[in-house]
Amino acid sequence: MGLKIVAPVILLFATWSAIGMAAVVAVTPFLFGCFVQIAFEKVLDNRGSACWPLVPAIFEVCLFSFTLFKILMLLYSSVQLLVDWIVTEIWVYF
Repeated sequence: MGLKIVAPVILLFATWSAIGMAAVVAVTPFLFGCFVQIAFEKVLDNRGSACWPLVPAIFEVCLFSFTLFKILMLLYSSVQLLVDWIVTEIWVYF
């Protein structure tokens, strides 16, 4: 879990001057999910539960779902911008 958390934080600090608050907004949900996963693993380990090895797999599926959702929202926004641009360019010629 070390590199999984350290890499986004380093990139956050490296891109802070150029991107600003958008970098924090992009990285915060991921880091929050990682910290929730760590806390959940600790609680299950302290209780002596036998299911704690399944927790990383469950959280990885949730993280993949969230990432896929963000990618699809980006594609949707890009298509909307492209359609708006095409409509605007065609409207100018008529």
